[in-house]
Amino acid sequence: MKRTAPLHLGLIFSRNVSLAAWVSTGLFDREKRIYEEHLEQGQVAAVTWFTYGADDRHLRDRLIADGRLHPGIAVCTMPALFSRIPGGSWVYSVLLPWIHLTRLRRCSVLKTNQMDGAWAGCLAHQLTHRPLFLRTGYTWSAQRAGWKRRLVTWVERWCVGRCSLASVSTTDQRGLLAPGRAQRILVLPNYIDTLSFIPQIQRLHVTPTGEYRRAVAIGRLDVQKNLPATIAGLRSVGWGLDLVGSGPLEAEIRVLAAGDGPPVRLLGTVSNGRLPDVLHQYPLYVLCSHAEGLPKTLLEAMACGVRCVGTPVAGINGLIIDGVTGFLARDTSAEAIGEAVTRAISGPDTGPAARRLVEQQFALPAIARREWRMLQHLVGTRRRVAPALQHPRVSVLLCVRNGLPFLPVAVESILRQTLTDFELVVIDDGSIDGTPAWLDACALSDHRVRVFHQANTGLTRALNAGLQHCRGPYVARMDADDLAHPCRLALQATWLDQHLDHVLLGSAYHEIDEHGTARGPSRVAFATLDADIRRLLGRLNPFFHSAVMFRRESVLRLGGYDPTFRLAQDYDLWVRLARCGRVANLPLVLAWRRFSPEMLSIRSRRRQLWHGLRSRSRWLARSAPTLVDVVAALRDVAQVALPQSLSTALRRLLRVG
Repeated sequence: MKRTAPLHLGLIFSRNVSLAAWVSTGLFDREKRIYEEHLEQGQVAAVTWFTYGADDRHLRDRLIADGRLHPGIAVCTMPALFSRIPGGSWVYSVLLPWIHLTRLRRCSVLKTNQMDGAWAGCLAHQLTHRPLFLRTGYTWSAQRAGWKRRLVTWVERWCVGRCSLASVSTTDQRGLLAPGRAQRILVLPNYIDTLSFIPQIQRLHVTPTGEYRRAVAIGRLDVQKNLPATIAGLRSVGWGLDLVGSGPLEAEIRVLAAGDGPPVRLLGTVSNGRLPDVLHQYPLYVLCSHAEGLPKTLLEAMACGVRCVGTPVAGINGLIIDGVTGFLARDTSAEAIGEAVTRAISGPDTGPAARRLVEQQFALPAIARREWRMLQHLVGTRRRVAPALQHPRVSVLLCVRNGLPFLPVAVESILRQTLTDFELVVIDDGSIDGTPAWLDACALSDHRVRVFHQANTGLTRALNAGLQHCRGPYVARMDADDLAHPCRLALQATWLDQHLDHVLLGSAYHEIDEHGTARGPSRVAFATLDADIRRLLGRLNPFFHSAVMFRRESVLRLGGYDPTFRLAQDYDLWVRLARCGRVANLPLVLAWRRFSPEMLSIRSRRRQLWHGLRSRSRWLARSAPTLVDVVAALRDVAQVALPQSLSTALRRLLRVG
């Protein structure tokens, strides 16, 4: 069922970009789609475009009459005077908020399209007090050098500092755009209309001319695209190239095209609506740039199931997994590009996997919903944080790095708790997959979720950073691939309320595999009473990290997790907590522990044992070790120090616990 919303969205075009320019360059069909999606789904009531074209209002009327534009989109144009004076677009970008002040005030939220000209949105935001969503698809400063780069960098940081919320299309751009302000920058990928860009049967060795095999490249003809090396690489393996687009290198490319070898053809610009038909004519798409943001034409080619060849640079290597969703050259040289094309010709069909990736992460309806949630958040239609949650009863601490695909179900198991007075504190420890974008969207849709992004520091330091953000007296730990029982927080918090001398409480758990299926007997239960747990601390870790709840102040007094422990940091903390208070386990199953090949403890078995021995020695140094404790220690020392076959035999001989 469609929803109705009172939102009126005002989009401020990039400087010097008009509706006519969108149409002439073929971008119109692509750029309009997210605004039409908002209107068709009832997510916004009206959209106004503030453009840099003097005749755009009449063009808008013609497009609506032709059925090419939604009638709910209005246009405010640039006065013709500014098109007749030198630097008119620069002057207009500053004066726009005053010229269109009345129309801007009718909007409930403002949005910019790229960083070039975003200052117009910032000034409008300050004049009208309407929230500003600053969107940029690429890092403007990354395409400049010298003093221009320094100036543009200052502009970027000034704009980010004055907007209500900013978004970039990739995680890499977040740090480049405004270092130190990453918390106000969300990741919102570019979208693809997967209903228009659909696969067709590809014929790898048959081309329209029948004379040469041809690849296609789509985009602006500029230095960033690395076109001379691309052409040379393709020609070295007998492939021609058709170029769709225009740009400053057009004359140079025509000279290269006249050289010997398979032909290179410049086809000019093509509207986005015709691109699916263009892509279906070619067996190979190439994008061998020096740098990219999040290239839409690559996503469109992948959505069409075309085999794609790219270079291992930011923006491309996050989409093309070599041999899976496409083929990556080892560098940007002509030789490397030719070698990648050869592998693409003879390699597996990467089209289906590429299509699935686009459908899962970049489909238009999903991206539109995420942007709508951001807009709701900005105008205050999202439910406000209750005052009680400024001091929640429980803080759930979750640290994650590249947590997909298990992260959503783990978070969902927390958000469905019967206890409602809690917050979920998530530390994104430098994820490079879709984790940051998913977390940002989750935080916007649920006021209990607080997300903090940081560079990768490792789990232990991430946990300590998270402890500083936790506000509740109780902290419940959760890993990104485990699951929590709906009653877990309520039961554990109530138990700790009633047992004030206890500082740590765990529970039993079930074991599951990566598919969620029970592993063997499944239920794992530790000792429940303080005295029994203390006897076990010298032999093994008697707590499951994703099932514990502890008193935050007690842990902070101990200095948190020991940063010298890269693994088994939880075992060390339990040893130290047991010295300052009583500990216990509930016999109830309140968690599910997922085992998969990617688990850190499985991949680092020997290092895990070594750090576990360090924790155990801290406990035994202050207690009287029994013979069983000594034998258990010898067993683990053998596993660390001896070859695998000998350590296995000795472990069986000295089996303890």
